[in-house]
Amino acid sequence: MRPWIRHAVIAAAAPALIAPSARWIRDAWENSPQDSPGPLFAVLALAWWVVVALLVRPGEKRFDVSALPLLVLWALIGTTGILFDVRLLVAAAGIGMSWALAWGLYGSTSGLLLIPSLAAALLALPTTGYLIDELWLSLGLISPGDLIAKAAICGLSMLAGAAGLFLHVRGRSFAAGPLATTYAVLGLIAAAGLFMAFRPPQFGPSVRLDEAKWTFSDWLGAEIVATPAEQRLFGRTRLSKRAYARPDGRRVAVLVVESEDLHRLHAPEYCLTGSGWRMTDRAPSPWSVGTPGAAAAQLAASRGADELRSVYWFTSDSRSTTDLTGLRLQGRIVPDEPFTLYMITAIDETGEGSEAILSDFLQDAPWLTP
Repeated sequence: MRPWIRHAVIAAAAPALIAPSARWIRDAWENSPQDSPGPLFAVLALAWWVVVALLVRPGEKRFDVSALPLLVLWALIGTTGILFDVRLLVAAAGIGMSWALAWGLYGSTSGLLLIPSLAAALLALPTTGYLIDELWLSLGLISPGDLIAKAAICGLSMLAGAAGLFLHVRGRSFAAGPLATTYAVLGLIAAAGLFMAFRPPQFGPSVRLDEAKWTFSDWLGAEIVATPAEQRLFGRTRLSKRAYARPDGRRVAVLVVESEDLHRLHAPEYCLTGSGWRMTDRAPSPWSVGTPGAAAAQLAASRGADELRSVYWFTSDSRSTTDLTGLRLQGRIVPDEPFTLYMITAIDETGEGSEAILSDFLQDAPWLTP
């Protein structure tokens, strides 16, 4: 097969594989500040692909069979994304299958050298910055910021790729056989299975805030108008922003987002990091939210000299959780169940500490429980 035919096949297949996710990707790039650098990484991915295509001669085989396990892996990821309605997995699978197809048509040497392109393309996808921040939190570290982390990952992968290109040009080629890729794929599947087995989603009883009560105890509530950017980001979901204050100066902000489409709900960490906050801690809430056993988590973040502390949870009429990923997976069991995000954020302007303000509000708030 002539090189130009192989290039033409990839040029046609890659857009077709990514097309089902293109609208979601574009909307996130346009409306989410956290995802707005995505086009930059997409351009880097395409540029690296062109460099490899120009400098590396495709293999002699019509199709390198060492790519087959990789195609199977990304097909499994895409199938999982479709079955569980996880858009990120579907989009990642489109990119991954394009890379695996290039591996097969160009040969394993080109496929290995295209890994920086794969990494940059995956970093261009929405929510990847949030996932990177999640990784830092799981390690007990403060994130340096999703853009810095993405740039570091992309830069290191391209430096490694440049070293590989240099060795290839000097005549020191390298390749991967089908057995090696099969073992690698089996190892990745086993690692993913262990991760899912040891991280099952946790659910608690349903609990809601009685939104009809604007006054309770010494608290007085008022509606905050959503900005046009927030309205675009949340789309057709019901969005309510409130501020509650007491005569002694204590204040909290309450965000309520309800949607039957779980993809319209965002983890609070995703929105906060997109607004420039750096996550410093996340843990189960030490305070009860309406009923014992209800799932709730507390967040701590900083932005310059400002400190923020929040409590949040997702709830339906039957259950609550703080695990949005697990919720989306479990959503296949109860697909028509609408969920609501409640996020209560303390604004410390009295010097008492945000923890004390949150504790008092959660104790006084009117709760609706089954």
